Amino acid sequence: MTESDAPSGDSKATKRSGDFKAKLILLAAVAVVGGVFYVNRLRDPAMPEGFITDLEAAREKARDEIRPLLILFWSPKVDKTATRHLLGEKGLPHKSVVEAIEKGKYVCVGVKLGRQLDSDPARKYKITRVPTLVVLSSMGIELARLEGGVGHGQIEPMLAEALKKGL
Repeated sequence: MTESDAPSGDSKATKRSGDFKAKLILLAAVAVVGGVFYVNRLRDPAMPEGFITDLEAAREKARDEIRPLLILFWSPKVDKTATRHLLGEKGLPHKSVVEAIEKGKYVCVGVKLGRQLDSDPARKYKITRVPTLVVLSSMGIELARLEGGVGHGQIEPMLAEALKKGL
């Protein structure tokens, strides 16, 4: 009788070892994917294209060019879901909103606030909730405001109405 003919208890152990390794690899893959999703949730959302981050420069540009100013007040530490909704594909980057911004020739700025909403810009513009969109005339007069995780269905009409008021 040769070694290959002999019954072996090792084959069951080898199979169990292989199953264990496969399960371990699967668990590691799930952990990596979960970690990637978690890290992405921690990242600050990206500002839409065309938004600058310097409020004073944006105010000066709006005043000098006699254009309305669209300010997005947001915080990565407060109401992340609403902020992600507003900055997501159904919010500011939506085609209808981009067209309304271009039509109104808005100067756009994103202002990042802290957790307590107690910074000078938050107090000056009476920000009590984030995200908040504020539209100002070129002279700094508030024309419109939206608070919370609003979508394009609310943003587009607000921009159109603010443009009418500002004329």
